[in-house]
Amino acid sequence: MRRLAVLSSLAALLSCGGSAPDAARARAVHAVAPAPSPAPRPHVVSQLTTPPLDAPAFVALAVPGFAPAIVSMPRGATTRRPVIVGAHGASDRPEDLCRALREVVGDRGFVLCPRGTPVPGAPTVFEYQSAPALRREVLASLDALEKRYADHVELSGAVFAGFSLGSLLGVHVLAERGELFPRALLIEGGWDRWTPAHLRAYRDKGGLRVLFACGETRCPGESRRASARLALTGVEASVVVGEGEGHRYGGRVAEAISSGFDWLVDGDARWAR
Repeated sequence: MRRLAVLSSLAALLSCGGSAPDAARARAVHAVAPAPSPAPRPHVVSQLTTPPLDAPAFVALAVPGFAPAIVSMPRGATTRRPVIVGAHGASDRPEDLCRALREVVGDRGFVLCPRGTPVPGAPTVFEYQSAPALRREVLASLDALEKRYADHVELSGAVFAGFSLGSLLGVHVLAERGELFPRALLIEGGWDRWTPAHLRAYRDKGGLRVLFACGETRCPGESRRASARLALTGVEASVVVGEGEGHRYGGRVAEAISSGFDWLVDGDARWAR
């Protein structure tokens, strides 16, 4: 009888399509409760911030291969700040243009003013020898600025500002490096350098806006004609005038620049007041 009971049990297992070992494994699996899933790790957001930039309003910046540049500093900055490059005129000084542009920018960004080379016979004033010379010095100065203030400066989307000779030569720099300088401020000059080739090059390389600032009588009309040519290529342009101020970047011209600067940098939140 016992032999018959064992055979009956074996037949029942085979009729269910399983084997004795398989059934045993199944019982073992169902007998063990699954291990709980590990709790998700919380997402940790870094609370680290850049220490405030502790610096005077103006510093001299060593530029390899060139004379030191002058920099207006965004004092107290705890985030990366944008840059405006200021190219002065003939027989001029970077300190003077940097001070004028600081009146506009304040601590919102860096103002970088390359020095150029001394004027022969007048070693206290400076000029730029050519457009390629200006381009090389500007790029070297930007590189030096980034290396010295790596935690606080952001070079992308820089503004180019030129006065007189700095504007004339600056248009050539803009045509070559529009991706670096999508916005430009041209003070008392540069209107006659926008050739068809320069217009196309600036647009194609990322040029967005140009602001002309005038003090002399001839400048507004010439600048408006250049603005129209820029607009035809898709680059926005505007003209501000410091009536009767003459060929300079101070006084009413500086006031006009201040009134137009927010338009020039509109769309770039880094320059927000």
